[in-house]
Amino acid sequence: MGMPRALFTYGMFSMFNAIFKELGFNVILSEPSSEETVRLGQQYALDETCYPVKLITGHMAELVVKKVDYIFFPY
Repeated sequence: MGMPRALFTYGMFSMFNAIFKELGFNVILSEPSSEETVRLGQQYALDETCYPVKLITGHMAELVVKKVDYIFFPY
């Protein structure tokens, strides 16, 4: 289970991690935010967006590159 290291998902990581571990998932976080995260966000964003959206897009792209089976990103 991939989880982005950003916004609400990361803020509640302790709870989400415990739930997914209990269900038998291996939880993988994206790396800490960096210039590479922003670059990936700009590369994959479909439109011009604000910095936080570019950042989360970069974190999601990183998880896709890591080939996680699922990405948890609650709405």
